[in-house]
Amino acid sequence: MSALTALGEAARARVAEARRREGEDELLARARARGPARDVWARLRAAPRPALVAEFKRASPSAGAIAAHADPVRTARAYARAGAAMVSVLTEPTAFGGRLEDLERVRAAVDLPVLQKDFVVDPYQIVQARAAGADAVLLIVALVGRALGDLMAQARALGMEALVEAHTAEEVALAVEAGARLIGVNNRDLATLRVDTKTALSLIPLVPTDRFALAESGLVSPADVRRAVRAGADGVLVGEYLMRSAAPEAAARALRQAGRTYVKVCGVIRREDAQQAVEAGADAVGFVFAPSPRRVDAGTARALGEGLEAERVGVFASTPLPEVVETARRAGLTGVQLHDADWQPEEVRALAREGLDVLAAVAPGPDAVERARAALAAGALPLVDARLGARPDGRGGHLDMAQAARLGAGVRRLVLAGGLDPDNVAAAVAAVDPYGVDVSSGVEEGRPGWKDAARVRAFVAAARRHWRESAEGWEKAAAGGREEGDGYAAG
Repeated sequence: MSALTALGEAARARVAEARRREGEDELLARARARGPARDVWARLRAAPRPALVAEFKRASPSAGAIAAHADPVRTARAYARAGAAMVSVLTEPTAFGGRLEDLERVRAAVDLPVLQKDFVVDPYQIVQARAAGADAVLLIVALVGRALGDLMAQARALGMEALVEAHTAEEVALAVEAGARLIGVNNRDLATLRVDTKTALSLIPLVPTDRFALAESGLVSPADVRRAVRAGADGVLVGEYLMRSAAPEAAARALRQAGRTYVKVCGVIRREDAQQAVEAGADAVGFVFAPSPRRVDAGTARALGEGLEAERVGVFASTPLPEVVETARRAGLTGVQLHDADWQPEEVRALAREGLDVLAAVAPGPDAVERARAALAAGALPLVDARLGARPDGRGGHLDMAQAARLGAGVRRLVLAGGLDPDNVAAAVAAVDPYGVDVSSGVEEGRPGWKDAARVRAFVAAARRHWRESAEGWEKAAAGGREEGDGYAAG
């Protein structure tokens, strides 16, 4: 018997016992007396990326005891102060040490929506969850199968949201077909309990952009969250990492910080410029191996990037794949940018197998959305040069932000490049909401490739202004909730 099957059987036994204690009519009356549920959808959509669903749980089948004596109220308040968008509470008693009373206490203590995490196999459990105060319930596709639609309808009838959880492409398709708005991709195979964080990275691009995609399980660092956001996650659900932390508020805040705007400074030809870019907060420096005034060779790129705490990305155009791989090895690159228009998904996958992150350039045009989605599906981050007459040498062209915004609405993630500078990047980020931005000539003064330190600092600050202000405003709003005496810890 798989772990999921066993948990489902235990849930059925609990439902049978609960029905003997309380009839469905009485339970439904208690649920309706709760009043309206909190708006999960609006809360998650309003949160700065990534929306954090912070989980309270005492134990799990895979990890054993995690925090057996943790206080759900103290923990939930810490999550709220850190800017979590929702609190998840494990209520399964046998393997997770949970109980419905934990959920009731959390719901009374914070103003956030509360998700009940349990193994739902019967509509009775959904009514039971609402009676305890849950605003959302977990529905696992592998457990409920074709009953998904009926269970979602039950939740909606009570004003609740359903987090529909998938682990395979087929399950994602079933969730989408059933009309799920909130889709979680679980990195843990619930049959075997094994975790593979590549699961969410590969399946989240399959979630339509009008749905909310959560990455779940195995996220144990801000870097893990960063990779999930890069793949297209709108939010993350994190439990064990936070529950094991000695400072859950700080840990939760650090996870949210992983959603800040990615910045790449490209066309670097001097060591001092590479160092200044990293000191300014850039996530990546780029070295051009394509025809350009900023072109460098592999040895120079290695010397420029050695020891930098940043991604080192090589830009290639119409270069044979074996040469790209060999140059990346010799230059010590962590990633490559395919800046030719005819890159193929097979190339992206081959580069990923070499341990390289990939950016794939997408030219504005009628097939831009299709090409960007193909890049994401293959594991690359699409980079759109949002200007007319785009050229890979960092010169010329004019921003077409309306075109870029349309593209951004059609794909889960993209990096915006072309014509950006410290004066226009903040407006571009606000208009397009990209994962990140790429700059070259926009931070130069004088000779091609010579970066101006003040312009680099100004660019990084301006690129992140929109996210930073949104994050600060979000936390300030949380701090303006109920006071401590009302059950909410402000501040």
